[in-house]
Amino acid sequence: MVGQGLDLNLLKIFCSAVEAGSMSEAAKNLDMNQSAVSSAMQKLKDSLGAELFIRQSRGVKPTAIAMSLYRDVSVDLTKINRTVAGITAFDPMSSKRQFTISCPEFSNTLLFNQLNDLVNPDLKVVFHDQPSSSEALMQQLLDRERDLFIDVTVPDHPSVMAQSLGVDRSCVIASNNHPRLQGEAISLEQFLSEPYVKLNRTRDQLAGIRWLTKAQIHRLNIVSHTQSLFESMITVSQTELISTLPISMADHFKNILGLKMFDLPFSGSPIQIYLLWHKAMDDDQGHRWLRERIQLIYRG
Repeated sequence: MVGQGLDLNLLKIFCSAVEAGSMSEAAKNLDMNQSAVSSAMQKLKDSLGAELFIRQSRGVKPTAIAMSLYRDVSVDLTKINRTVAGITAFDPMSSKRQFTISCPEFSNTLLFNQLNDLVNPDLKVVFHDQPSSSEALMQQLLDRERDLFIDVTVPDHPSVMAQSLGVDRSCVIASNNHPRLQGEAISLEQFLSEPYVKLNRTRDQLAGIRWLTKAQIHRLNIVSHTQSLFESMITVSQTELISTLPISMADHFKNILGLKMFDLPFSGSPIQIYLLWHKAMDDDQGHRWLRERIQLIYRG
C-alpha cells in the first residue's frame, strides 16, 4: 500500500522512472524537465533513506528496494488515477487516457484495429493476454489491474460486473492443400484419425474436443500440443494436421493463411463471450464509453 506521509506526486514520478528506465524518458512521458524528475527522486530517496536507482551508461536501474516499492505502489496509483479519471468529464476526442483490456486471442483480432483506429491519437487501448488461470483472472479483476476483461466465464463475486457480448462456435480447420480433406465436410472418423493439434489452455473452453466422449478422445490422433490459437493455425496451414478454432477467428484468417473450415462432425455447445469489469468502474465515464464501443463492435 502507499505509505503515509509520502507525496503522491513523488510516487507517480518514481513509477514513471522505473517503467522508463531513464530519468530523461520519464521526464518526456510526464511532460517535465529532467532536472525536476531527478530532484523529485532525490527527495523521495531522502524521505525513505534508501538508494532507489543505480546509474548506468544508458539510463538507470532500479534497486531491489525500488522494485519492491514499485510493486506495492503502482497498483494503488493505478486505482487512484482511474478513480479520478472517472470523476472528471471524459471526451474521447481530447482525452489522453490509456485503457487496458485482457482478452483471448480470438477477441484480440476482432477488437484491435477498431479500437485503435481512433481520431484522437492520444487516446490509447492496450491489449494484454488472458491470465493463465481462473484464479489469476479473478485476482486481476479484484485488483483492477486491467480496465476490462473479455472471457468465456463469469466469476461468482459481488464486485464483478458482466455483460454478454454474444456467442461463438468451434469449427475444424485444415490446410487448403490437405490431400485427404478436399470435400465440403469432415466425418467423425476422419476427425479422429487425422493428425491433430490440441490446445492445452482448457480454461478458455475453446478446445473443440471437449464435447467428445472419453472413448473418442482416447482415439484422437494428437501429435502436437500448443498454448496458442495462433500457433495452431500456423501449424495447420503448413502441414497435414487439423485442429479446432472459434469460427470468428478461423474466418478472419482463412484467406491469409490458406485454411479451410468444416463444421464439427459432432454436437457442440456455443462459446459464450462476456465483458467483465470491477464494480468500482461502473460509473466511470471513460470506462462506460469503452464498454459501449466494444458492445457495438460485437453487435456489428
